[in-house]
Amino acid sequence: FVPPSGAAFDRVLVAMDGTPRGSAVLRFAVALARELGAAMRVLTVERHWPGEPELAPALPATRGEAMQAELDRNLAIAVEVRRGDAAEQILEAARDGREDMVVIGCHRGGPAGVIEAGSTARHVIHHAACAVLTVPL
Repeated sequence: FVPPSGAAFDRVLVAMDGTPRGSAVLRFAVALARELGAAMRVLTVERHWPGEPELAPALPATRGEAMQAELDRNLAIAVEVRRGDAAEQILEAARDGREDMVVIGCHRGGPAGVIEAGSTARHVIHHAACAVLTVPL
């Protein structure tokens, strides 16, 4: 999904959910960013429950910390971890970083129609100010 502006793709934001199936998104995005010569950022969003205390060292490792350890071992890519609604945090990160493209995994199930039905990918597709590349999960 590319906006009509036809901008160059110099900055790519990769949104990952931390699942093994979601790692396909990262593999594809790394190859794409290398081919484009683009800078790449990786983002994961963890749900923040009302009344939940802020993360403390005594708590178990978060999904983002586990992803960071895995990426350090294999690719030396930093992971930005945000908390809140996944779609809104992805859109905010893309705006903050002035990204040219968001790469996100999308479950199969037909075309990306107007009805979002709670899908993070579909919400991002319909509201991003930049291009969105979906990788089938």
